[in-house]
Amino acid sequence: MRSDAQTSDNFRKKRQKMTMVDAAAHNDQSALSPAQQLGSLGGAARARRLTAEQRREIAQKAAAKRWER
Repeated sequence: MRSDAQTSDNFRKKRQKMTMVDAAAHNDQSALSPAQQLGSLGGAARARRLTAEQRREIAQKAAAKRWER
């Protein structure tokens, strides 16, 4: 039987491995279609354009929708 420390260590190693793979795939812009590349730019531009009040309203609306379920 495995101890909690061994199980925790194995889980941590698997999670690190998954994170490294996901990050490598996400950072490879050449793997994305042109539409996906432009879409990510649009989100960044929108984030810069929004005021703190607008971001707050959007977050509150999203939280309300999540709590409706």
